[in-house]
Amino acid sequence: MGELGKLMSTFLAKAVPLVDDSAGRLILINQIRSNVGPFGGVSSPGGHGIEHWTTQRIKFEGGHAKEDGKYGGYIKNNDGQPVGKAVMATVIKNRVWHPMLETKIYLHFDNGVRVWVEREILILAVELGIIDKAGSWYSYGDQRLAQGEDGTLGFLNQNQTIFVEIKKKVYDLLGIIE
Repeated sequence: MGELGKLMSTFLAKAVPLVDDSAGRLILINQIRSNVGPFGGVSSPGGHGIEHWTTQRIKFEGGHAKEDGKYGGYIKNNDGQPVGKAVMATVIKNRVWHPMLETKIYLHFDNGVRVWVEREILILAVELGIIDKAGSWYSYGDQRLAQGEDGTLGFLNQNQTIFVEIKKKVYDLLGIIE
């Protein structure tokens, strides 16, 4: 593993200036390992070169194992089958903006993994006061949508005109131009 760290440091020392000159982006996917040496701790097979040369480092973390052997963070449908996963993304290093920001990202397993835009819009609409949430019931204006997050997402998928209207209001309040 030490050889890999040396190779990675040498590679990054030569590659980063070339990527900067070409206005490109270099994305490295790394795996963190625990208890590699006799003294334990956390190490990275890429060595310290990755920590030194990067402009941004983001740590993605899924659900952790629970006592009963099931993994947390999965979003399940009515049949109990996992249809998505909640992942925490934490900015470890950032030379461009504030470090140590974190957010929860919802991934959907339908046709490959994609960000669950509908769920994100629903969560933002509740936070911004566009959709009212009373207990587990969601309502938009004087219309009651459904009970629970999954039921409301199903309702919004069937009624695209309401979803587009809510999405437009969310984008307008956040200043996002579609």
